[in-house]
Amino acid sequence: MAYFPMFVQLKKKKCLVIGGGKIALRKIEVLKDFEADITVIAPEMITQIRQINQICRKKIPVNAVDQKEDCSFIFPSYVKEGEVVAAFSSGGQSPLITQYLKEKIKPDLNKELGQLAQILGSLRKLAKSCIVTEQERKAFYKELLQIGLEDIDSLEEQRINEIIQKYISE
Repeated sequence: MAYFPMFVQLKKKKCLVIGGGKIALRKIEVLKDFEADITVIAPEMITQIRQINQICRKKIPVNAVDQKEDCSFIFPSYVKEGEVVAAFSSGGQSPLITQYLKEKIKPDLNKELGQLAQILGSLRKLAKSCIVTEQERKAFYKELLQIGLEDIDSLEEQRINEIIQKYISE
């Protein structure tokens, strides 16, 4: 059974981790990277986890390490740069394969790509108001993407304005 790759906004959301060992600590570190409000329940905890232990009072998604049948979600292997996140799952069958995929994508999902996503995102409202058709907007974004992939520093405001002028319908 394959799991649906679900991306969830976790900032300030309550998340429960059951377990207090090294594996739980890794899961906690992932959740912290996405600014989740983490609750840990375990009979014993390693020192690094003790500081975030509290009682969970809401129904929340559950991940039970090494017990797929008790999970409502599983942790993917992921790479994150800014708002760009790539995640891999083998449905819990092979963490080795997901780690392999993570290492393969890491060189391409770099800081510049995260910055490029931020630049393109900041132009969405302007592009939608100035460029009439979806096809033209897509071409505009593709051109910016190509330039940014070659040299992100060349995407200065003046250059962006020159490019957008090519796609504005008269």
